[in-house]
Amino acid sequence: MSRAVERIAKRLDAEMEFFTIEGIPSTFVYYKKGGGDKTPIYNDLGKEGRKEEEVFHSILSVVFALSFLPSFSGFETVRGG
Repeated sequence: MSRAVERIAKRLDAEMEFFTIEGIPSTFVYYKKGGGDKTPIYNDLGKEGRKEEEVFHSILSVVFALSFLPSFSGFETVRGG
């Protein structure tokens, strides 16, 4: 999963982080905005054994949807524009 997050972050020139919470069998991925605000973009709860490409495309689809919101205009590059 870390490789998929790194690929998305590099493609968007954005800061992303992932972490786990003790007692919860899931990894969470957040986009970290300039002001320190975090937006959740992925978690793998119930998706054990996913391959890097599946994780990458799952995150990319969320980023694509967010790119239409004015506050995420920096994500427009995923739309090929």
